[in-house]
Amino acid sequence: MLRELRPRCYQMFRRAKAPGHCCAILDGDRFPQVLGPNEWAEAEYLDERDPRPPGFDEAAAQYACAFQGFYLFTWSGKRGSALTSDRRTRV
Repeated sequence: MLRELRPRCYQMFRRAKAPGHCCAILDGDRFPQVLGPNEWAEAEYLDERDPRPPGFDEAAAQYACAFQGFYLFTWSGKRGSALTSDRRTRV
């Protein structure tokens, strides 16, 4: 069972050949090797106060990160429309 549903901090990645395809991992976690890390570029960092990008579902992200370590989704808005931060996790 998941703990209380509240926004978390995520490091976002975009697929190089399809930038609308995104991967979110919890802050501090390593990028999942199963996804082929050379195919993904580090992108936005979302802290708990940042608005979520279009297509991002907080409940689905928490569930996916808890059980498989990452959350895949399709960015349904303009590229670069979310806030970008200089804070990055080390992958």
